[in-house]
Amino acid sequence: MHNPLLAKAIWQHLPETDRLRLASIDVIDCLDSTQTWLDQQLPTLQREWRLCAAVQQKAGHGRQDRVWLSGSGQVAFSWRGWVAVEPEYVGLFSLNAALAVQSALITLGVSQVQLKWPNDIYIADRKLAGMLTTVVQRRGHLCDVILGIGLNRLSIALPSEAIALEGKIARLPSVAELIASISHQWLLRLDALSSAHGRAEIREAWLSSALWLGQPIKVWQGNQSVEGIWLGITDRGALRLATNTGEQVFMADEVKLRPLD
Repeated sequence: MHNPLLAKAIWQHLPETDRLRLASIDVIDCLDSTQTWLDQQLPTLQREWRLCAAVQQKAGHGRQDRVWLSGSGQVAFSWRGWVAVEPEYVGLFSLNAALAVQSALITLGVSQVQLKWPNDIYIADRKLAGMLTTVVQRRGHLCDVILGIGLNRLSIALPSEAIALEGKIARLPSVAELIASISHQWLLRLDALSSAHGRAEIREAWLSSALWLGQPIKVWQGNQSVEGIWLGITDRGALRLATNTGEQVFMADEVKLRPLD
């Protein structure tokens, strides 16, 4: 069942310039996945975006086939639209999205927001939000992309390694405020992916808040693991690891990482 009241609230929190770029806002009371729902819709026109949010999400997509559950009062939504980015730089997409989430949180009064490669938002070494990018199709330098975001707004029923905005901010924003604020920052950052200068800015800004940068970490690739010092990321967003046998580079869809004890 659709929820027009929440859709209207999101719309009202968006500035006029953002509304002009929206093809639609769909808010549905209960979905398996906002990403799956958008994937089943027709693609938007160039320069237009479609937003889908769920009051409750039962099987949201996470990295490496993990599931993101989201109950009422939490934040779960996805965007779909066309992005001008060369295929080799798609790895920067999630990093740019993380910067948009970080900017929105800072604007709302959240401090000490850290970014975990490649697609997580942390506060106090605990996970606040995650995102997942799916390229649906390509047309030259244009990518039809779905970006899914899940954020813990309330502290109820969270695992011990997670954290919520509740209790960490003077005034807890509404779900509509959070979705609108993140969406606004995302639209501001979109064009950075299409130029060398913009991509360099993404890399520099992301590294300035990177969690565990310069520290010993363990990287898992399937059942294999590698230990080393995290050097940073390449110009395409891949992870650089200094090991005993030399530098190794890992793409985001291949691995997971943790700090060494």
